[in-house]
Amino acid sequence: MKDKMKKLKYQRIRAGLTQAELALLMGVSRTTVVMVETGKQSASPRFRKKALWALRVTFSDLTLDDIF
Repeated sequence: MKDKMKKLKYQRIRAGLTQAELALLMGVSRTTVVMVETGKQSASPRFRKKALWALRVTFSDLTLDDIF
């Protein structure tokens, strides 16, 4: 699970976003982003959809497994 969460962090950094900025774009708390990135909380389908949008990644670019 932690390897998949590192991919979220990688995509966030690649997009030039801090955890707080990603959280703001997604409409979730920074704590939620931290918890998912560290593997302490699993990413819900809703979280994943919001993250794809906020990171400007489409389903045709990547599958969810490439990010989460």
